[in-house]
Amino acid sequence: MCRLVIYKGVSLPISKLVLDPPHSLFKQSYEADEMLSGRLNADGFGFGWYVPSLDPAPAVYTNTLPIWHDVNVPRMMNKISSELFFAHVRGASDGMPVTSTNTHPFCYRNFLFMHNGAIDHFRTRIFPAIAPDIHAPLWDHIKGNTDSEHVFGLWLSFLNAANKATFTLSEQVTALRKTISHLEIIAKKNKIDMVLNIGISDGTNVIALRHHFGNRKATLYYIDESAVFTGAKIIASEKLNDEKNWKTVPERSFVTIDSNNALAILPL
Repeated sequence: MCRLVIYKGVSLPISKLVLDPPHSLFKQSYEADEMLSGRLNADGFGFGWYVPSLDPAPAVYTNTLPIWHDVNVPRMMNKISSELFFAHVRGASDGMPVTSTNTHPFCYRNFLFMHNGAIDHFRTRIFPAIAPDIHAPLWDHIKGNTDSEHVFGLWLSFLNAANKATFTLSEQVTALRKTISHLEIIAKKNKIDMVLNIGISDGTNVIALRHHFGNRKATLYYIDESAVFTGAKIIASEKLNDEKNWKTVPERSFVTIDSNNALAILPL
């Protein structure tokens, strides 16, 4: 079912969230507490981070190994710092191959995208319905066959990202609303469950969505007044520590973090 973490705040080594907390993303890779089934996320992992002084596009590191099998993680993660980074451990959906092209986060230009959840019967019922809506120039950038990456492509299409370079946070939220509405129409017609907890960033702003259509729900939390990570905003599938300020993202809601690091909750 995957687990994810989003961080935005003062520049911090990625290891501070991925490795160090009591219930770190590393621990969630083999001992997740709040997944719909199982506790293991051993089908690859990835990090995406921004260094705007060098390039507006994010750096991305992915591996199809379980995170605990990659010796580079402890070597690198305490030496790479960023004000904004994504981290993800993957539990592949049934039938989805474990390949580098299917490993989160995905990127396009300055955008990062990752997903925790699943769309039932995606290849047979959803993909044929949304494929015509994905703009032709984006197909060269869709390398894998996951539901996640194609939802990213659909969002980029509603955003018109192939024809325009910059977008406001409001435009990005509107495009995601259109994306989810479109998917819900198809899911309702086909009586399909969807769980779409999503993270998106353009390097300045962050959008996270907690969404479900059907009976299954995935957890998503945020903290904006942390004593451990002062001034930071963190969004995670599971709480990373025992701080009391963690809050549950309401069902079918967005969390946005703007360029001034102001956090807001918006209904879908």
